[in-house]
Amino acid sequence: MHRSLLPLIASLGFLVALLQVPQLKAESPSAVVAREAQLVLKDHCAETGSRDSTVAAQSMTVVAETWSRISEIYARDGELVLLYWKGVLGWCLAQEQRAAEDLWEFLDREPGLPEHRAWVEDAERRLRILAEKDPKLKKKLQSKKKKKKKKKKKK
Repeated sequence: MHRSLLPLIASLGFLVALLQVPQLKAESPSAVVAREAQLVLKDHCAETGSRDSTVAAQSMTVVAETWSRISEIYARDGELVLLYWKGVLGWCLAQEQRAAEDLWEFLDREPGLPEHRAWVEDAERRLRILAEKDPKLKKKLQSKKKKKKKKKKKK
């Protein structure tokens, strides 16, 4: 991951994190962990790239623990929004391949809900950055764009 881009991406992610978690029951485990992910993104993601090893390690621990809970609850409940957060927190931990897989799956499964628009845009932005280093991912993104354009022309 481009560590110099991490603070910028974390800032963009913070803007997305300000959005409420849609379509989840207020007390559901998925809603709780999604809100937790929002806070972790805001408070710790950029710090995982800190020059101070102690700060970086502490932030990585917080992010990793939240990522683990999200993965566990996603495996059990399958809430789509958790797939987005798995990808984002994987990104924070420089787990680029896993982040790309989760974000890609989120985009594939996302049904076009208006309340997911900011997450879709953020996932696409993160994938474009990852694609700069991964030619296969770049090709996949280009193919998806072409398919999207064809769908719009048919409407």
